[in-house]
This record gives sequence, structure tokens and C-alpha cells, in this order.
Amino acid sequence: MAKASWAPVSVPGSVPGSVAESVSGTAASAGSGARTEAVPDGTARGSGWSAAPRPPEGKPDPDARDFFYLEGGPGTVLRDTLAVTNDSDRARTLRLRGADAYNASGGAVSVREPGRSTGPGTWIALAEDRVRVPARTRAEVPFTVTLPGGAVPGDHPAALVVDDGERQAGVRLHLRVSGPTLAALGVEHAEVRPGNKGEGVEVGYTLVNRGNTVLRPRLAVRADGLFGPVLRHEARDLPVELLPGQRVTRQESWPDAPALDRADVHLTATARGGAHATASATYTAPSLTWLLTGLAALALAALVFGWYALRRRGSSRGRDAPNGPRSRGAPPGRGGPDGSAGSSGADGGRAAVGTAEAVQTAGVVGAAGMAGTNEKAEKTVKAEGRAAGGAGAPPEEMSEKAPEEADAGGASGARSVVSGR
Repeated sequence: MAKASWAPVSVPGSVPGSVAESVSGTAASAGSGARTEAVPDGTARGSGWSAAPRPPEGKPDPDARDFFYLEGGPGTVLRDTLAVTNDSDRARTLRLRGADAYNASGGAVSVREPGRSTGPGTWIALAEDRVRVPARTRAEVPFTVTLPGGAVPGDHPAALVVDDGERQAGVRLHLRVSGPTLAALGVEHAEVRPGNKGEGVEVGYTLVNRGNTVLRPRLAVRADGLFGPVLRHEARDLPVELLPGQRVTRQESWPDAPALDRADVHLTATARGGAHATASATYTAPSLTWLLTGLAALALAALVFGWYALRRRGSSRGRDAPNGPRSRGAPPGRGGPDGSAGSSGADGGRAAVGTAEAVQTAGVVGAAGMAGTNEKAEKTVKAEGRAAGGAGAPPEEMSEKAPEEADAGGASGARSVVSGR
């Protein structure tokens, strides 16, 4: 393996011990305990050192590249050089390795921990994986990238990682395998949820790169309520570099969401190459939710009360209904002193029942036939009274009461006469 070459370099204006600030997406390294940095394009920096692609031949340091870009077909071996500069007053020993790049949960580009790479990070071979750099000196470390024969066309993001034992920083390697490319974007899990600390709401969503090229998406958000538009966010660039096969979960703040409305929220994501995706969610103001719940409870209570009232009314009518046809009976017969007329009086009562049945029939017929019915009833009573004989009720009394009962039945149209007690 070739030895790294060193070239003295003057670093005017450098500040020994300066440390580049970490960005989101840091993770603990399982190898050395050093902190793994996100990998934006640009020079990687640590405490008193930096790493970047070697400047073009004959060009000063300010012309150094911000990242590596290598492209070739499957089976190709690509070469380049990493420059590691120690701008401190003491020698430093640094570890070097290749790693897969991926999207951290917040969207920043980070690198896999040692031993975790399974893709392009394993295609990288450095001339040295450990290098000692004297004070105020730059070490140039060659490396190769061997593209597998079956490598899939498209972008394969990777990085060269420098580790000083306390901090890790990477230099981006934009690696592309020649062949057809596809820009494809998806939006998933769109939802409207309460904002942080209960202030307003936020629109959450997940972006997914379904193609084989790196995407820099744009997003537009709109919401239409019951009475018109309530939100309009025009398409804007997101601070996300979405790598192939990766997904990123994000949220859009909506601090002035309406307090009493229901809205349909629509998200539209786009990217270069024709990538386009949409998603929808529903927003219902909490106060509207409470209002609808209260109205539903009142409606349910009204239905229950109405059913109960109707049932009570039906039961009450059932109790008040007559058990059968009832009417006044004929007066009992009047017997002599020896009481022998009792049976004759009962017979006279049964005769009155027959008269009552005739009267009920007259009531059904109607008032138009009342005159004929009364006359018939009177004749019947007289005849049956004479047949009863003995000390029974006088035919005259029976004949006087029968027309009265007939008149009562005709007036009501349906009143019945029941035998007397």
C-alpha cells in the first residue's frame, strides 16, 4: 500500500485549536467514542486540523474543492486524493475510513459508524487508514473507489471520515454509476397535530426518495376551510438533501390555524427531474370538535327522551282502555212480601239484557234509524214483560226505561249496555 505523502504548508490566519460547530444528525461512534458529524459539502474540521479534496495541481488552497465527485461505469476503478492539514503547533495522529452516507431523522446527511457500511463505503480503499501529520503540515492520502460489476446506475452517496479520537468529520463523496437515472419522490404520513408547547398546530409529513438520484425537494402547502382558503405556503426549497432510498420526517409550522373550522390540507412536493408527489390531511379545530361532540350528545339525549315519552304514553293509554262493553242493567224485579218474585225479577233483568242488545245494534246502525229501533225495543220489552209475569217489574216501567237506554245508545253511536247488578 502506497505511503501517504506530506508537503509543508503555511496556514496564515489559522486559529490553532479552532473547532467547527456540529450540525444536526450527530451520533456516537462505536469505534473510538468520537462524535460523528453530519457531512455537509465543504471542508471537514476538527480541533486544529481540517480535511478536504486535494486542490488542483498548481492551484492554491482557496481553490480546493468542497467535495469529491467521481463517476464511472460498473467495474471501473476511480482515483483521487484526500488532503489532511494539521494547522496546530503539535503533531497529530488521525484515523481515516470510508463510510456510507445516509439521511438522519432530521434530514441532515450523516455517515455510518465503523463496521456498519454495506454500500459505497466498502468500495473505498485508502492508501493509509492511520496517518501522523506533523505540526503545520498537510498530508495527501490517495484513495481508490472500485465500482462493482453489478453496481446499480445512479447516485451512491459516501464520505471519507477523519477521526481524531474526540471528533469525527467527513468529506462528501458524490459517487455516480453511469446508466439510466430516475427521479421519483413520495409524500407519506401527512397529518395535522398540536404544535410544540401547545402553540398552534403543525403539519407533519415524510418525504421518500423512490428513485436513484439525490433530490433537493421543494414543498407547497395549502389548506381550504369551510368558508374558503385558510393557509397558503408557496413552493419553497427545503433544507434537505434526500438520498436515494432514504426517507425524512419533517413538519411545517401553522401558528395561526383557525380556532373554529375544519380544513383539508394538501401538500405538494417536487424536485428536479420531474419528481412530483402529493398528500392530504384533515384539520379540525379543537373547539369545533368539542362543539360537534356536544351537539351529538344533545341529539342522542333528545332521541332517548322522545322514545321514553312515547313509551310512557303508550302504557298510559293501555291502562285507560275499557276492558269490554259495559252499560247500566235493568232494575231488579220487585217481589211480594213472600219474596217469591225474586226469580221473576231476575228473568225480567235477562229480558232487559235482550233489550240492551237490540239497543246496541241500533247504535251501530246510526241515528237515522233510531225512531224505528226505539219503537221495536218498546214492543219487545212489553211482550217479554208480559211473558215474565208474576211479581216481576211492571211492563209499563220496563217500557219506560227501554226507550231511555235506546236513546243513550243512539247518541253515542257505539255505547254498550251491560246487565244490571
